[in-house]
Amino acid sequence: MNKLFKGEGGNHYKENGKTEVIENMEEVAVNIIFSESVENGITPHIIKKAMNASYAEKHLKRAGTKKMADVDSELLKAENYLHRARTGEWIS
Repeated sequence: MNKLFKGEGGNHYKENGKTEVIENMEEVAVNIIFSESVENGITPHIIKKAMNASYAEKHLKRAGTKKMADVDSELLKAENYLHRARTGEWIS
């Protein structure tokens, strides 16, 4: 991959041999899209669900590893994205 397009941040993901978080995010999104679209095809709702769930994965993956971000903050972000994936709305 061209280094110009590779994120410069994210070193906290690579510590201790951790995989690139984008690979995990893509896997979550693909799994949801394939499992949810079997009966009705791919819809905007399914794409949004997959994207929000993958963003939750991002925040769970970096909880406790990112400098200047506390664990509870990352868990709250993940919770909010999961809630949106399930309901289509943010936690109020």
